[in-house]
Amino acid sequence: MMDAIEKNKLFFEEEVYNSLRYLSEALGVSFIEKLKINFNWKVFANYFLCVDALKEKNQKKVKYYLTNALKHCSDQPGNQIKRQEPAVLILNDLTISNETGKILKAIYDKPDNAVNDDGIYAFGPFLGDEMAEIKKISQALKVMKALSDYFYKFVISLINQIVLVGLTDRGSIKSSSAIKTLGCIILCPNTKTQKSTINQYIEDLIHESSHCELFLEQAKDQLVNNPAEDLYAAPFREDKRPMAGIYHANYVLGNIVTYFSQAVKLSTGDHLKSNHYFLKRALSSYLETYNIVEKQGDLTQRGYELFRGMREKVA
Repeated sequence: MMDAIEKNKLFFEEEVYNSLRYLSEALGVSFIEKLKINFNWKVFANYFLCVDALKEKNQKKVKYYLTNALKHCSDQPGNQIKRQEPAVLILNDLTISNETGKILKAIYDKPDNAVNDDGIYAFGPFLGDEMAEIKKISQALKVMKALSDYFYKFVISLINQIVLVGLTDRGSIKSSSAIKTLGCIILCPNTKTQKSTINQYIEDLIHESSHCELFLEQAKDQLVNNPAEDLYAAPFREDKRPMAGIYHANYVLGNIVTYFSQAVKLSTGDHLKSNHYFLKRALSSYLETYNIVEKQGDLTQRGYELFRGMREKVA
């Protein structure tokens, strides 16, 4: 699976790289052939914002984001860069207005969909204990590495930046990732309904890594043929969701179930109790989403392969 992920990362990078070169030539912007993307989320984010500006026919923003995308490329080959654990960035009162905050706001801070404007992707500055959350994330990665080397490598292969944000009056992100910011995830610790324990961070990391894996797959194959306007009841949302969203959720939950199944076998005492709780919660939603996709999903061949493969892992 790791080989497939690395191949998909290279494919996605090549597609973005070729598009950046084409746009640079068309707009008369200097382009250096030896530059590499190296799965840098800021390259992807600025590239997609550039494409959005093109659609809006905003030439000033087109050149701004194109130049920024190229600025974040590297002249160091990716195979010479040692894979590391994700860096943690806090968007607090002082940093939320910097470059990173502005990029993420431009991409995320908008209605979830045309029907449900509940601020689900809104975020504000983080106001909690920064060092405490950074320590918990570090501990979460340490625990994951001890209990499942596979999922530890899975996470660090797909996430190189974790951004912690805070609540807003309108709502908040709980955790999120997007194809436009591949390699970067947003987490909002300690929401009104949930505290971020070490296991919660583990769940969030596997959750968002799984989305990123599917985003890369969808760069080559749409996986789900159901029209986006067809909506279905989802067990974990008040609003109805397109089948692609339920398919994503099922895959994400399958990975969470697989990890916590391993964790339950290797833990005792309070750790066992917590791991069992997370396993039971994820398994219930996995089975619900599985039944929806099985009965109503119109999947491509690759989409069905991933769907069935996950079912075999969970069984």
